[in-house]
Amino acid sequence: IDGCLNDDGTFADYPMISITDNELFLTYNAVNADSSWQTGFFGTQIHQINKMNGYNGEPLNRKVWKDITYNGRLLRNICPVRNADETLPSSMYFLSDRNFDLSNDTIFLLHLTGKQDDPDPTLEMTHRILDQPYGVPPYAVQKKDSMDTNDARVLDAFEQNGTIQWVSNSMDFNSGRSAVFHGVLHLPQLQDVAYGHIIAHPTDYIGYPGISWTGSDPSQQDAIILVSHCSPTRNPGASAIYSDGLGQYSDFVSIIEGTRPVDMLTGTVERWGDYAGIQRLYNQPGSVWVSCSYGRQGNVNEAWIAKLARNEENVGTHEATTEEIGVTAYPNPTDNYVTIDIDNPEGKNITVALFDASGKPVQTLFDGPSEYAGKTSLNFGIHTLPAGQYLVKVMLDHKEVVTKSIMKL
Repeated sequence: IDGCLNDDGTFADYPMISITDNELFLTYNAVNADSSWQTGFFGTQIHQINKMNGYNGEPLNRKVWKDITYNGRLLRNICPVRNADETLPSSMYFLSDRNFDLSNDTIFLLHLTGKQDDPDPTLEMTHRILDQPYGVPPYAVQKKDSMDTNDARVLDAFEQNGTIQWVSNSMDFNSGRSAVFHGVLHLPQLQDVAYGHIIAHPTDYIGYPGISWTGSDPSQQDAIILVSHCSPTRNPGASAIYSDGLGQYSDFVSIIEGTRPVDMLTGTVERWGDYAGIQRLYNQPGSVWVSCSYGRQGNVNEAWIAKLARNEENVGTHEATTEEIGVTAYPNPTDNYVTIDIDNPEGKNITVALFDASGKPVQTLFDGPSEYAGKTSLNFGIHTLPAGQYLVKVMLDHKEVVTKSIMKL
């Protein structure tokens, strides 16, 4: 995708994406190629792209929204609001704020409806007033030099059941250190209000957060928030904190501890290795994958990938019966491959065996440990088998739980 529309002398900075049922949305800042990203800002653009064009290998049809202002002032760093789970919305929300202000209590809410080829798509803009201001953060301090925190732009956001949550860098107005702002707004709420909380570490500078929903029920609003950390006595690394969605937060949990300060750039201002990434595991509610960074030998930043999960406070366990183990096989009939989805709540060893219609063993398709508890999807090619009816037997810890019939065309 060309990041310089119409050869206008700009370049694309800070791209973000999100998807709906039919489209992909790309936002980026257009910046004068002869200036810095701070001073050469030409406005944030929203590219509304036909997703199916990309899937089909066709030229991408897109509509570009630019010169996006509120009360005559350009909006900057417009962040797409992704859906919290695997279901895809039919329209897209976006957030923006006044990221360079020392203190501000306004969050801007944009709603884009209509497809890119519709004659009258609309981009509606409103604002909400926060009960807690945010503000541009100071540099973070490590053992050697400082860490750049950029500004207070919205860095990540999701929508779940009519509620949007987002995170950004901020000033901690009590300590003067860099911190994280966690915001919440309710879409059905008629009043122009929103709610915020500054998450601050008792001793460290933190920044560059990401957020992901960890609920197992649509009514829940709990989330894991990922942050980078450092201090004059603590090397750059990453931590996480849990929000219960009701205004309570856990203690910080260390994900990776750095072994060296970061010293990669000329001058005295370094980078953590930002930005952080966090993604919900759709087949394991309550779990997320994160990508973060830390300082290591050679005084460089390095990526670190980890899997996190919320603590379940009241978890009852019992032996799952055969009737409770869900197994599906699809497509059925099939002439090429078959996918077996297995509910494996306790993460037991899995055996999948194939038999012909008379019960004669044909092939053991899988026999080994599960990577995690929850739903497991296994894909098998059966194109070399003769046409006919087959039986798929699924066992957990070598105990048969179900037998499914499939038809090979």
